[in-house]
Amino acid sequence: MIVPSTNQVNEVLRRLASNAPPSNAELIQVLTEPPLKTGLDHWSLWTLICLYKHLDRQRWVGYIVESRLKGDLRQIGCAGAFGHPEALPQSGKVPDEPEWKYYFHGCGCCLTNEVTGVSIDVDFTRDGDSGEINRFFYSAFLLSLSAPEFPEGQIRREEPFQHSWQVEIDRLSAAACVEAEHGLRLTPNGLRIAESIKPLSKQIGQLLEWETIAALRSAVYAALAVGDLILANQLVSKSDIDDDLKSRIAEESEGVIQSRLRFLQATLKAKDAYAPSYLAAAADLGPELSEEIVTSRLFQSPVDGTANTSLEIMRAWNHPNLSGILKELLTRRYKEATGFRSILPRLGFAASKRTNQQPRNYQVTQASLPLFQRVRCDSLDSQFKDRVRFLIENVEGAQVGEAALLIYLLDKQKGVQCLRKALLSRVPAAYKDAAAACVVIGSHETKRILKDALSNPNQQIQHTTACALAAFPDEDARNSAQQWFRINDGIKEPMGKEVTLLGRTAPVFTFEDISHANMDAFFNWSLEKLRKDFKSVL
Repeated sequence: MIVPSTNQVNEVLRRLASNAPPSNAELIQVLTEPPLKTGLDHWSLWTLICLYKHLDRQRWVGYIVESRLKGDLRQIGCAGAFGHPEALPQSGKVPDEPEWKYYFHGCGCCLTNEVTGVSIDVDFTRDGDSGEINRFFYSAFLLSLSAPEFPEGQIRREEPFQHSWQVEIDRLSAAACVEAEHGLRLTPNGLRIAESIKPLSKQIGQLLEWETIAALRSAVYAALAVGDLILANQLVSKSDIDDDLKSRIAEESEGVIQSRLRFLQATLKAKDAYAPSYLAAAADLGPELSEEIVTSRLFQSPVDGTANTSLEIMRAWNHPNLSGILKELLTRRYKEATGFRSILPRLGFAASKRTNQQPRNYQVTQASLPLFQRVRCDSLDSQFKDRVRFLIENVEGAQVGEAALLIYLLDKQKGVQCLRKALLSRVPAAYKDAAAACVVIGSHETKRILKDALSNPNQQIQHTTACALAAFPDEDARNSAQQWFRINDGIKEPMGKEVTLLGRTAPVFTFEDISHANMDAFFNWSLEKLRKDFKSVL
């Protein structure tokens, strides 16, 4: 990797600051010989700059925790919950920062802007340092940006592509710019490159805000100066650059894209077990380039996280033949579930039939739902419908509640029976979805299911169904919920058991305590999700 010199950077900045926009000859010159080329391509370069910028945000969170919330970063990093400020509740408003709220968790703190929705989450180290970036916290930060500025807009993607930037972690690690043993840390080399390019990044951001023809021409010059043909090609269509130069930039940009595609394809072949971020990055290049590789992962067996990412991508693309693809996928899963290979585990010839059971269950439900959204259940071929029903009825684990609602679309009587059974599940996600499904249907039968579940010996199930009855479109159901909450007064505010550690006494809560305290939020999340997903089919 190459660290551009300060003189080189300043020379480019001076040229950008002049009144005259760069000429075609100057653009050709920087295209041919980029003066600030670092050896990093478009994706890695701006990811590095984005991570570098985020360090300031994380330091600001540390400052707020120490100055406004009176916390000790080292104590939080070492002791987790026992290191949180004693005088404060776990969450609340930040003093003297009216738009911001805080939430302490484990070894960290999350600050969220209640106006913009921006969320900055940091885990502090045992040394009280805030310079270690959690990759998933950073993905959440990017998603929270409603109007990302430059360069965050270059790497931010909506779901299901939101983790595609994480491909660059491996690439920046290989380039000795990032260490990723635990959290992400910029190496001295990475810091030097980021520090040298940051002033140019800021200048590009300003030029893009101005949106004039001259500013866009200058922004193209800046992009070419760092060897970024992708960014340059994004901008030339809006500029007054002559057609020949536009064509040359477009052609060389296409070469960079093809090189990235080959890299991602090769890596995906090597990463057979789990590579959803690489698949998302390939899909981000567009379906015209990546449809084949995404589709091949969709049909792979055993089913894994990458296969389910491919399903989410196909749904996001809204492929013209998505219904046909989903039918083919479910037909293949049916053959696998009923064919000769399906009996091998019972004969002792396979390690376990549950090796990929959970991701397979997820794929069955998540493929059936968009199919039903596009094709009326009563118009499906009877043989195919029986196969889909077989697959859904054999779903287990966390997907049981949603599966029961899918069965209801095919057969109302059978669906009601499945919902009753799903409410007896040992898996919280399953019985929460089942309870939410009862509310979504809103029939006399589903109200009866919920009221019967109030006598279940499992208090978590009781609490879940009480939340469901409180949301049910029926006064009698709501009265039943109120009665249950009166009998179980205080269940939402567990006291916990006091434990003394490092000279500090604090309440410690069991998983059951935490579940009861957050039951409303957990249930409402399930309810809103099912309402959104099944609105068009119920």
